[in-house]
Amino acid sequence: MSNLSEEDKKILEKQIAKKVRSELDKEDFEDTAWLKAYSKANGKKDQAKVIYIDIRSQDLWDAEIENFEVEATAKAKKIQEEQIKTDKD
Repeated sequence: MSNLSEEDKKILEKQIAKKVRSELDKEDFEDTAWLKAYSKANGKKDQAKVIYIDIRSQDLWDAEIENFEVEATAKAKKIQEEQIKTDKD
């Protein structure tokens, strides 16, 4: 699990919910998530939308966590490099 604070998690959840709702309202679905949902719903569009919410939300959550971890790793590496440089001086 990531090191996101509870406040950051709530903010992220709201951002994801807003994005997924917009996709549903516009019927502008992400292809892979929609096809998975439609398949699981046996072609029933209303049921596919419900499944899409779970799939798409999880996909977005996973992507944001990965981005957070990459940024945190890059930040830690930069701090370490600066410390090494300071120690050499």
